[in-house]
Amino acid sequence: MGDRKRWAARETSAAQRLVSPLAQVHEHGVRMENTIGLVMVRHACRDLLILCPPVASRHHRRQVGKHRAQSKPRTGVEATRDADVTEEVQRRSVPAAFVRGLDEGRRRDPACTGRNDGMRVSCSRMGLPEFGFESTAEEVTDGLDLAGKTFFVTGCNSGLGLETMRVLGLRGAHVIGAARTQDKAAAAIASTGVSGTAVECELSEASSVRACAATLRAFDRPIDGLICNAGIMALPEARTTHGLDLQFLTNHIGHFILVTEALDALAENGRVVVLSSGAHRMAPEVGIDFDNLSGERDYTPWKMYGQSKLANILFTSHLAGRLADSGRTANALHPGVILTNLVRHIEDPQAMLGTMKLKTIPQGAATQCVVATRPELSDVSGKYFSDCKVAKTHPLAADTELAEKLWVRSEEIAASLS
Repeated sequence: MGDRKRWAARETSAAQRLVSPLAQVHEHGVRMENTIGLVMVRHACRDLLILCPPVASRHHRRQVGKHRAQSKPRTGVEATRDADVTEEVQRRSVPAAFVRGLDEGRRRDPACTGRNDGMRVSCSRMGLPEFGFESTAEEVTDGLDLAGKTFFVTGCNSGLGLETMRVLGLRGAHVIGAARTQDKAAAAIASTGVSGTAVECELSEASSVRACAATLRAFDRPIDGLICNAGIMALPEARTTHGLDLQFLTNHIGHFILVTEALDALAENGRVVVLSSGAHRMAPEVGIDFDNLSGERDYTPWKMYGQSKLANILFTSHLAGRLADSGRTANALHPGVILTNLVRHIEDPQAMLGTMKLKTIPQGAATQCVVATRPELSDVSGKYFSDCKVAKTHPLAADTELAEKLWVRSEEIAASLS
């Protein structure tokens, strides 16, 4: 066996071990795609491309690039088979664009930095301390006295919501914790020992959301922050509830109804904080596919999840415009990549995400705590944050016409749900 064949076989074996949960093995080759890059193995000795830094060295990738440039394009039956395999793998796995999107999302917004060179730079113009990727929720709230303030958090019973509630309570705030059942919320509050009130909020059921909003309006004090933390991700098969994709319904419509119906409960300088994701870059090319909100046509888990996360940003930016000059603010954020219950629908999350630079839960909760509490951000609205700083979004997230259309459609959907 020649050197090239030995090297190709070795790298193919390593690639298959790396992404074996996602691999689709065929007689003539394998195409695999996962979060850390794109792996394509086609007749390993003739045409191999591996873009996986943990597997292939820079020299190996350079050699592969030269080899691919000399290889013949696949046509006919081979090309058709490749397309079929790629479609199936994309349905089951996380697109490489997700990683590129996370990197792009960490580039700072020129409104924050005064620069647009893609480098991580300070938000000193806002007076915000140098928090970043490794900052924790406790660190970013250190020194803050939140006594007398009240915050509302959805998804308070696990993951980022639980940590956010704990830290807000640690700083003296009263926290209204929402979960799918009141018992789950009460247990979470008891586990943290914070001053809290438990409420039910099943985001996929409008009646539960409206009851929660009514509780907030009737509360004996104004709400200083509505933190829309809960969500679901990458359902492996299409699930439709009330004629909508369950991710779009839960992640966007549920929070849309909650926030719009609870605005009267928001303090004069209150903040709306909505968790989005760098995965908003995986939304359909049109941004929001208004003709396929059920997701039943050409369903892929990450495309529909990305659409719901893009909707979060569009909703928040449009809400910020409506709140202009009111003293209230609305911002969205990407918390990072964290192994929480959010990944429960992924077959093997450790294999899929384990090679990425992950955040701990305390680190993942930091950005929402920054946006919800830091006094330096009291008049910052309509922004998107990542790693505790203002960050860039996909251009679709800044489309004001799309945001207006989504708002109108969301109002129609909300009115149709009992």
